[in-house]
Amino acid sequence: MSGHAANVVQAGSIGTVTFLEAPQLPRTKPAMGPLVTEQFVNRTSERATLADLAALADPDRKRPVIVGLRGLAGVGKTTLSLWVARALAADFPDGLLYADLGPNGPSPSESMSQWLTALGVHESTMPTGFNDRAVLFRGLTADSRAILVLDDATTFAAVEPFLPTSGASLVLVLTQRVPDELRSHLTGIVQVEGLSTEHSIQLLAGICPDDRIAAESAAVAELVELCGRLPLALQIIGVHLAKRSRRTVRQVTDELRAAGGSVRAVATALDAVYAELDEPAQRLYRVLGLLSGGRFTDELIAAMTGIGPDAAITLLDWNLVSETDSGYLIHPQVRAHALLLSSTKDSDDDRAEILRRALNWWLLGATAADVALGGRRKLRIADPERLLAGQSLPSKAAARTWFEREQYGIVAAMEAAAKRQWHEPVWQLGEAMFSYFDRRRPLATWLKVMKLAAQSAKDCHDARAEARCRCLLAKAYQELERFDEAAAQLDLARELAAGDERLLASTFDFTGNLALRRKEFAVALDWFQRALEINIQLGQQRGTALMTVFVGRAQAGLGAADALATFQEAARLAREIDEPDVLIRAELGAAEVLVALGRNAEVEALLGQVAELATELKKLDVQAKVALLRADLTGDDRYREEAIAAYEAMGNTPQVARLIAG
Repeated sequence: MSGHAANVVQAGSIGTVTFLEAPQLPRTKPAMGPLVTEQFVNRTSERATLADLAALADPDRKRPVIVGLRGLAGVGKTTLSLWVARALAADFPDGLLYADLGPNGPSPSESMSQWLTALGVHESTMPTGFNDRAVLFRGLTADSRAILVLDDATTFAAVEPFLPTSGASLVLVLTQRVPDELRSHLTGIVQVEGLSTEHSIQLLAGICPDDRIAAESAAVAELVELCGRLPLALQIIGVHLAKRSRRTVRQVTDELRAAGGSVRAVATALDAVYAELDEPAQRLYRVLGLLSGGRFTDELIAAMTGIGPDAAITLLDWNLVSETDSGYLIHPQVRAHALLLSSTKDSDDDRAEILRRALNWWLLGATAADVALGGRRKLRIADPERLLAGQSLPSKAAARTWFEREQYGIVAAMEAAAKRQWHEPVWQLGEAMFSYFDRRRPLATWLKVMKLAAQSAKDCHDARAEARCRCLLAKAYQELERFDEAAAQLDLARELAAGDERLLASTFDFTGNLALRRKEFAVALDWFQRALEINIQLGQQRGTALMTVFVGRAQAGLGAADALATFQEAARLAREIDEPDVLIRAELGAAEVLVALGRNAEVEALLGQVAELATELKKLDVQAKVALLRADLTGDDRYREEAIAAYEAMGNTPQVARLIAG
């Protein structure tokens, strides 16, 4: 944590949530994927085959080299692919992209977002939809020489969007069974079996470097067979032997055979290691089985169990978890074993209490991050001060980073809570996540969360909460261009909001934005004007300024002459209440109207004001829009170069900048 700005939020018995801003790193080529173990042995045949296939990559090919790596879970496909990527790095200078397509990985849209971020695309210019992200990805990698690893793939439909068009790239598809529809697209298939006996012994000796491996050759040979020659099982047993120097290999072998041997190789190894853990580490291990995302931090575990960080370090020492940039990760097979132990050793009441504590911790963090991103004035049904009580908030960057890390755990916890009919925290978490969703647009996750939230609000008979959640669900449908479904949700929301004028105005706002998206400008204008009237009556100054901006947008869509005056009035209101985010929207809208009217002299003066405010607010996307407007007005390529510079400063690659330059 040293060297990065941090903010800590805490609440009573819930615990603490620390927010860290992601460090500003220099631009580098992508180098994604989990850390690989140093104990990697030979795989000479597989590596040679992969190197031969990789050599086929060529810019003149019509598609990339696509290789399927087929093998059991725990056999070492991921480690092999990442070691091969490291060995071939000089031949593929544009870096390594990695995505976990399995059930414990991010959504496809979020995985694509992570790839685009690694390729230099800034979040302010990130496409909102998965298909648009995939199109941009293919454009950015059209001429690249990169290695792409797609882990835990089960269907070709999941793989296809992640395939680049460049014939000079190498794609490694990791799967337990090659999908039939993928076979015709493959350049080759590499079967990844358990290690040979020789290499299994070599792996054990690397983890447990003492004379027992050499001295007990017969017992060692039997031991590796009992482990199925699976690297995961061998690594776990190797750590077990290294930590128990007085135990002979024969003793461990006899215990594994009695426990079931190679029929359940990984589970047998895990049983042996679990028995050696102290009580806090055993309890933590079982708790980790309940985390479907498999990722955790010391703070989350402390909130769930009260167990200190030493227990996680113990699990790390025993090779049961691995470290990540922000915490720890448990392998899916290890987690399945931990979940089985929890189901047999912990009562349902104990598991329920752990889930409830996790929900409270995530709700505290999500509430703080939501207010940091959306401000304290935003309409919310759940009052954030019930948890925050005036505490200082994290920065927007730190809030986004926290949501990025925790969103999958939150979604899994919401699903578990909904099954237990704990409806209130479900809808509250959904409401709190909207600020993040509206900025990052992980649409599949957004849709799932808001469906859960809306149903939970309905199930706990809270009409105001249901109205709010249905608006947020409608916005997700709108971004997916499922407009009829969005309209149906908003019809329900307006009915539910009757009697709460501020909430009703919000439903009018969402309805107007849907009409604006559908280019139904007259309909949008009517809804925005109704929302504006309510905000004026209630004395909601920010809402009044913002609705005035939206009225201006609808008027501009209709070509109405009074759109300019409306934007100017919105700008005046925003200045009065010191709302620069609203002000910049109003002034940019006014500038666009002036361009349409051909009032170029006035445009330049206003664009100067917008550019100054954009610089102050660090809104590079607005700076780029101002520069492009100036370029269109004057035909001066100098302004187009300014736009390119702004997009590059946001992290856009030169390819994106060239697209803007035309």
